[in-house]
Amino acid sequence: MRAASIVGPGHRCDEPAEPRQDAFRIAVDQSRRHLIVAIADGMSDSSHSHIGANVATTALVRHLWSDAAGGPAGTRAREWFVSAARQMAGAADQRGIGPEAVRAAVLAAAVDLDAATDGTRRVRVWSIADVGAWIREGSSWRQVAGDERSGFDRSRLSAFLPHHPHPACTTFQLAPGAVMALTTDGIGDALAHPDLGAWFAARWTRPPHISDFVDDVGFEAKGELDDRTAVVVWCPSRGGGPR
Repeated sequence: MRAASIVGPGHRCDEPAEPRQDAFRIAVDQSRRHLIVAIADGMSDSSHSHIGANVATTALVRHLWSDAAGGPAGTRAREWFVSAARQMAGAADQRGIGPEAVRAAVLAAAVDLDAATDGTRRVRVWSIADVGAWIREGSSWRQVAGDERSGFDRSRLSAFLPHHPHPACTTFQLAPGAVMALTTDGIGDALAHPDLGAWFAARWTRPPHISDFVDDVGFEAKGELDDRTAVVVWCPSRGGGPR
């Protein structure tokens, strides 16, 4: 596994520079059966969205740490997201600001560490808005979770924390040798682009050195100015767990 989160060119060039509005947290659950990942993308029109993103990811990882299986069909997931929303609103209140100032798109995921008898691993993703999960397919990527960004106003979100704690649940299997990327839209938009997606597919065929991975996440391309966060998992061809 590799993970990185950096300030995008658009925020680095602001005067004064803006804080990174993305956040992520990683853990192995209490039973040591799941890799847990939480990612949040703070909304640019929220003045303190970086606080909301950090609070949300921390809260969700704590919940999944003790309950990664999520109960039957993930029935406890809404409880996790309601708790995260309350903690985000509480953090805003402590600073004398309203909950609209800490809004964020959020994703949480649990990945089986042990493969099934056929070599596959179950992934369960709970997502709100356009933080997404992607599977590498040859020289391109297929989005398997999170809202697809399309239309004239691609950045407009209809749901977000702390106001809409109703995650969509997506379950899928990772085949042996699969590569999965969990990303904010600063990377997701690039994976959806034919040329940039092919470049990332080639770069991430195998786990790169972490310094190279950080350089990849910090790519420069016209119009790609947002903060970037990526957590990428490479499944071995046989045996073992995600690296």
